[in-house]
Amino acid sequence: MRRKIVNLLTRFCLDRRGAQLVEEGLLICVSLFMLTIVLGVAQNITTMMGELFSQAWNSLETIARGLFDWILII
Repeated sequence: MRRKIVNLLTRFCLDRRGAQLVEEGLLICVSLFMLTIVLGVAQNITTMMGELFSQAWNSLETIARGLFDWILII
């Protein structure tokens, strides 16, 4: 019984018919992983840019209020 299992495993390991399918599957997994990383980085960049523009707009609004707030008082 043990010899049959060893022979079966040996035949399975030496069989190259499914090697291309396994390789393609691994490549798909790696590409999906890299796509996830790229999308995560892109999301972080867009979030940072949105915060940057928001802070810049708030700064400009503060400057405008400081310069032209006297017009509203009159």
